[in-house]
Amino acid sequence: MAAPPFIVELRDRDFKLLNRLEHEIERIDWGYSRVGGCDSFRIVLNRKFDEFGALSVDYDVQVRVRNKTTGDYDLWYRGYLEGRQPVLEERERVTADGFGYVAQLQRVYVSKTYTSTEISVIVTDILDTFVTPNTKIVKNASKIAATSETPDSLKFQNVTAAEAIRTCAEIAGTREWGVDRTRDFFFQARSTTVKKRYISARDVLKFSLLDSFGNIFNRVLLEGGDVSGTKFTRTINDTASQDKYGLREIVITNHAITTNAVADAYGAAIMAEKKNVQRRGSVEIHNVDELFEDTTPLGTVILKGILGGTLWGTKKWGTFLWGGEFAYQINTIRYSFDKAGYLSMKLDIGQVRPDLLEFLREMGVSLDQVRAART
Repeated sequence: MAAPPFIVELRDRDFKLLNRLEHEIERIDWGYSRVGGCDSFRIVLNRKFDEFGALSVDYDVQVRVRNKTTGDYDLWYRGYLEGRQPVLEERERVTADGFGYVAQLQRVYVSKTYTSTEISVIVTDILDTFVTPNTKIVKNASKIAATSETPDSLKFQNVTAAEAIRTCAEIAGTREWGVDRTRDFFFQARSTTVKKRYISARDVLKFSLLDSFGNIFNRVLLEGGDVSGTKFTRTINDTASQDKYGLREIVITNHAITTNAVADAYGAAIMAEKKNVQRRGSVEIHNVDELFEDTTPLGTVILKGILGGTLWGTKKWGTFLWGGEFAYQINTIRYSFDKAGYLSMKLDIGQVRPDLLEFLREMGVSLDQVRAART
């Protein structure tokens, strides 16, 4: 009998192996996010409605994919059960749903004030004091990178550990953080290193693109915590974006922020993501044989043969010289196995730079001219 392409282990809350599920699985999918790490999963089991078995709260689920070179089953995903749903229809089945261990950051609350403390030190203290004693998340110091931000004051009062760490990440800016497949927490600087090039027709099953004009923000109206009985507020502007797109405001509330310096860093980090046109896309990849997030940070991908092939900024329309090789940041990854054992991967991607309006202006052409040049 041929070795199965994947195995799924069900373990109890102490990680003792209870069962293997792959022989019952009709479909399984799971995800990974740049912010969050191991994401949600869903398993559809070919079981009787009233025979859902040992699918209990917080039971550990591990997905292992067969390595074609070594024959070993490498760990690709790890999470825990959050729900089960027996379904009684013409075809009976049981669906099991769960999340990566990052979701356990929602279970514990943080109340502490940090003064003149570097961001990664704050994150480490949150893990040591509130998270690791009360969850299954593991602290690995080698996966927590120092930042250049040292807030003068940061006050958390009865907020979840997830919210506290998210605030730290937004102050530092361009962070990837979450919990990986080994249950290790990570907090790292985002990378623009090209990790993979996918080629049209060979690797890409489907590609779609969205240029989002509706989510540009260039003024942050920040409402912070109380300072001597008065609500702290701060306005942060990006005038270059306002000149380009007009004024676009967003109100953000974060009670941990009570000083101008922290508010300015926080607002600038948000606008670094939101001040320009956001290009996003969805890519379906076939012939998947390696784990994209084997190492973090995720880095970027290039789609060759889809959006040109010359370097950005070197060519122009009208002379058959424009091309462009665009690096896309990975936002989320979804993997799925079907009943036949076929593995597919879907990437949600976002353009790193240049933004759409900027390169249209630099080319100096209208969309009508672009279309005409392609005919």
